[in-house]
Amino acid sequence: LKATTLNDDRQNLQKLFAGLQWNMFEMAGGMASTYFAVETFDVDYRADVDAQSEAGLVGGSAGNSAQGDRSVKALSVETILPVTDYLTIDAAVRYDDYDDFGSEVSPRLGATFTMIDNLVVKASYGQGFRAPDLSDLYGATAFSASSGTDYYGCQLDGVAEADCPDRQFDTYIGSNPDLMAETSETMSFGLEYTYDNNWVAKVNYVTLELQSAVEYVSAQDMLNVDRNTGGNNPQVDRNSLGAVTEIRAGYQNAVNDVQRKSVDLALDGTLLESDEYGTFGLRAEATKYLKFETETEFGSGILGDAVDTLGFPEWRSSARSEEHTSE
Repeated sequence: LKATTLNDDRQNLQKLFAGLQWNMFEMAGGMASTYFAVETFDVDYRADVDAQSEAGLVGGSAGNSAQGDRSVKALSVETILPVTDYLTIDAAVRYDDYDDFGSEVSPRLGATFTMIDNLVVKASYGQGFRAPDLSDLYGATAFSASSGTDYYGCQLDGVAEADCPDRQFDTYIGSNPDLMAETSETMSFGLEYTYDNNWVAKVNYVTLELQSAVEYVSAQDMLNVDRNTGGNNPQVDRNSLGAVTEIRAGYQNAVNDVQRKSVDLALDGTLLESDEYGTFGLRAEATKYLKFETETEFGSGILGDAVDTLGFPEWRSSARSEEHTSE
């Protein structure tokens, strides 16, 4: 016997946007200007699976169709104030109104200093807001035979933690309609230096504090919570003998605020300029991660630094050469 499964995911976005910019008044460093924008968009999401999979009659596959929609209205305004010839203030604020998450105000304040020739100094502070994706809220549930270690089950059976075996569990990975929105605070400080009107070097320090981050929670995470709560995790079902019959995994908001810190480096310039062969340029970028906090174990409240661990290198970099042929 065999069956052809179907997953049909559709998302429709309709958006209207309008903006207006005008000059306000003259300042010591130039003309102050303001930009005002208004936008509205509606999103409809639908995820359909075939009837046999939805009924749980297809081995290795299961799920339910799902749908959701969202309507958003937003206003934003940004003002640039050239206070002096060497100091410019940039202030902005955005107001979002979600029909499913309420409203949020996100301000930003920045400053640019150009007192030293060829050197630009920038600093900024801002607050951010991001609602969960509709697929994270209303996406269809999928079946997975996920691997994990049931430490609480081993405790019930008198098996030592070191001898607890790893095996597969029936896991249903789905969305979470109770997700909250993420919020953040960001600060940055950067330098930009131009040498010989040809080479530009940039360095930028960024720190981010993230609240209620939306993160994926695996079957093992759910088993760990069940162990730490003495078998009281409602997302793990057990039979009368204490064996796991089903795990519900998916997306959750992080319990703790987390910090991220990094330094971004960039170099852009011309290596060779020739009337015969054209211009050859170099563009290089690198990021050094100073801190990337995550929970060492979901639900534990204990934070660890993921930098320089497996899959998360301390440095990430790229470089490329560009050629512009003369005619």
